[in-house]
Amino acid sequence: MEFSDKNPITLENAYPMTDEEGKVLTPYEFTISNTCTTNAMYQVNLEVLNDTTLMNNDYIKLMLNEDTPNILTSNSEVEKTIESATKSYKLKKGSLEANTSVTYNLRLWMGDNTPASVDTMNKLFRSKVTVISSYVKSIDKTPPVANVTTTITETGVIVDASSSTDDDSGIVNYYYSLDGKTWIKSSDDVHTFTEEETEIKYGSAVDTIKGLALTKVTEVYVKVEDKFDNMSSVVKKGVRITDLAYDNTVDNNLRYIGRDPSNYVSFNNELWRIIGVMNNTDDGTGNKTSRIKLIRSAPSHYRVRFGSDSLNINQSNWAYAELKNTLNNNYLNSMQEESKLMIDNNVLWSLGAGNRVNDYEHYSYTSLNFYNVERGKYFEPWQGSIGLPYPSDLGFATSGGSVEGRNTCLSYQIHDMSYRDNCVSSNWIISMTYYGKTYKIWTMTPGVKRQSWYYAYDYPYNQLGCGPTTDVTDGARSDYVFNAAIPTLYLKSDIKIISGTGASTDPYILSM
Repeated sequence: MEFSDKNPITLENAYPMTDEEGKVLTPYEFTISNTCTTNAMYQVNLEVLNDTTLMNNDYIKLMLNEDTPNILTSNSEVEKTIESATKSYKLKKGSLEANTSVTYNLRLWMGDNTPASVDTMNKLFRSKVTVISSYVKSIDKTPPVANVTTTITETGVIVDASSSTDDDSGIVNYYYSLDGKTWIKSSDDVHTFTEEETEIKYGSAVDTIKGLALTKVTEVYVKVEDKFDNMSSVVKKGVRITDLAYDNTVDNNLRYIGRDPSNYVSFNNELWRIIGVMNNTDDGTGNKTSRIKLIRSAPSHYRVRFGSDSLNINQSNWAYAELKNTLNNNYLNSMQEESKLMIDNNVLWSLGAGNRVNDYEHYSYTSLNFYNVERGKYFEPWQGSIGLPYPSDLGFATSGGSVEGRNTCLSYQIHDMSYRDNCVSSNWIISMTYYGKTYKIWTMTPGVKRQSWYYAYDYPYNQLGCGPTTDVTDGARSDYVFNAAIPTLYLKSDIKIISGTGASTDPYILSM
């Protein structure tokens, strides 16, 4: 192996500079030539000499060829070969076939993080490039293949690249990144990005869910390198939840959407699910804040009436409904004490209804139309613990599919979603509610008084229910229609998530 060079670097009266300034410095150029008739491996090191008086090598930046500038100490420390050296850092490893050569350009400068202090003023940094070479029978020019899986845990994101492959020489280095620009080099095939790095954290339930939404598009990047300096292509892997979306209502609530999002919660020793973070929920005093809204993962009661007398308009008013008493007395009293303490029983539940003109007006409502109607004042808001979902909760849970996306699905009337497979099959509330049953469910939203075509007098239009395919029940008299009831509630705003990933097998665990 022969070595030749030119333009040795001498920086007198040097000062800190940016990477952009360092990139245009005149480089030290050196050439390594393999003059043998056999293949050779080589390693380029930069060795710091013992007459260096700069005590912190973190201030030295370097750039080899067109590689990204890096701090000297970010390179692997290796065994020194010069007796008068104190440290040796590996800059490059490669191979040369017989009678071939390779040329490198090295730039060195003081990084712009170098302080003007007694530790750096009037100091000297001296180093030499050394090359170690060895015989190798054959040279592998085929790059390895990076394969990666990711797992979200309480402590962060585990990135596993152990299934990466290389046909010949074996993988020696693994590179991990959260942005595809700044890389962590490691000899380990598994790396954990901590919760501080990835912003996955527990704490307030509302903050946790909003935090997941704000970082839902984060990805990890992985590449691997073999001993012949062959680098794989970069593999990009999404690791965050993509099943949260804002509903773009006047309150801009954050909702879980899709076929089966990770929104499971262990509550009352049962599986419940998070509808989302509902903004501007009123505690009855005019104080509005964000609260988590939960829905049980299955009905608590099948074939139950909403009220007992359809000719009494109060029977379509949740505040006086028979079903309200069932859920807020019998069911609530059966719950665990700790769970009952987590429920915010001060929240006002709006009981709005549309201005009915004919039998089919509710068929024309989109999710947004329903949301606006629901928050009206056909009846005075009810203040209490356990309610029912609104029709808009069902509609906004869709993510859409490959044929019709979410925005397209939300442009349809909720009733019309019944005939849109993409909209229904990607809706977790519809999917989880029925378990193959044909029961409709009761909702909080009342109807209004209308005239019957078969009676000569008006009677109250009692209550809206929703079917297994979001078919809005029109004319569901509360005294003789038997639908299912799914308890729905709001958590107190200071409830925390202390563990879990939200999967059905690892639900979120709540704590006061």
